Amino acid sequence: MEDILFNKVPILSVNFFKSTNSEVITNIRGSIATWYYALRNIAIILSLAVLIYIGIRMAISTISEDKAKYKKMLTDWVVGFITIFLLHYIIVITVNVNDLLVGMFANSVNNSFDFGSFAGQLALNGLPGQRWTVALTCTILYLFLVVMIFMFLINYLKRMLTVAFLMIIAPIITVTYSIDKVGDRKITSAKYLAKRIYI
Repeated sequence: MEDILFNKVPILSVNFFKSTNSEVITNIRGSIATWYYALRNIAIILSLAVLIYIGIRMAISTISEDKAKYKKMLTDWVVGFITIFLLHYIIVITVNVNDLLVGMFANSVNNSFDFGSFAGQLALNGLPGQRWTVALTCTILYLFLVVMIFMFLINYLKRMLTVAFLMIIAPIITVTYSIDKVGDRKITSAKYLAKRIYI
């Protein structure tokens, strides 16, 4: 269980930038990178289309309130466009900081408690030849640990898939940044998408 918790199982790790010897994991990470670059290029094209739209609306608007609105939209567009190019740096830094913090916790736990020895001792005490109360208690605890490991596996697999999906679509969300902020000053599409994923 501690291997899953402390990112020592490569297939469950969200650090898609770390090299690995497994060909399957390398192919999965390569697919994620390919989709990310493809959607980033699409996001750049869509952002330029939004810029043309903003420019046309600024040129034909005659009311000062509309001009101010489109100037603000242009400022938000610049922020969104810059974010497209900084996004992968932000992702890499965030994932590496997360790995660093998890590694610190892993070192402190490994120095104070050996989970593998504990699970092995439970398995040995659950074998026939022990007093039935000890064997029954150890067997129940061991089964509980197996269930917990399975639950951790499912949750961390879901986490890996969710992070991979969010990384892939992140460039597209930056395109809607300037449009979303015009109406209510909130990034509605990103919030809606995140809400739909975690429901």
